[in-house]
Amino acid sequence: MKIDLVRKNLQARIKSSDREEISTIVEQIIQEALDKWIVDKIIDYSDYDGDIPTGNLTWFIKLLNDDESNKLKELTDIKKAYLRILRNAETERRIGVMRGSMVLRKLNDLGFQVSDVPYISDKTDEFFRTENDELIPWVCLIPEFELTEEYKKGLEEQDRKHWEKQLILMRAAENEDNESDADE
Repeated sequence: MKIDLVRKNLQARIKSSDREEISTIVEQIIQEALDKWIVDKIIDYSDYDGDIPTGNLTWFIKLLNDDESNKLKELTDIKKAYLRILRNAETERRIGVMRGSMVLRKLNDLGFQVSDVPYISDKTDEFFRTENDELIPWVCLIPEFELTEEYKKGLEEQDRKHWEKQLILMRAAENEDNESDADE
């Protein structure tokens, strides 16, 4: 469920005359559910055309089943802190994404002495951007769509086709070398 819809539904259910107070209560309820690993704040695409994501990445609240909840509760404290940092990473252009160095700084500010950004399987990923001819590590929450079997199968198919093409090109180059050696 989109997080904006959760906020609106909760606000509609809370009877109070003070709109600011309602917003504060709603945020506290959501934060409490996040802190207790009852729900997770995730990112996914806002719209789908069939099975194909369209639209922009947006925040969603995902109700966790017992297994998902326990898996998150069992994370180390540093990984939990890392998830919380990425859950709050938001700029005008991107959500759930942050420079690796900024994450390390925030983790160190929280009292964790780390030199590498932690990795959480099926939750976070790392990528690199070029800035001033330098590769800069960035980290992000993985959009839910990228965790689906359809997406993973699509990636495997792309990889298979890529390697088949590479083999064809290598064989063609090898044949050219053999032909030029025979001509000499």
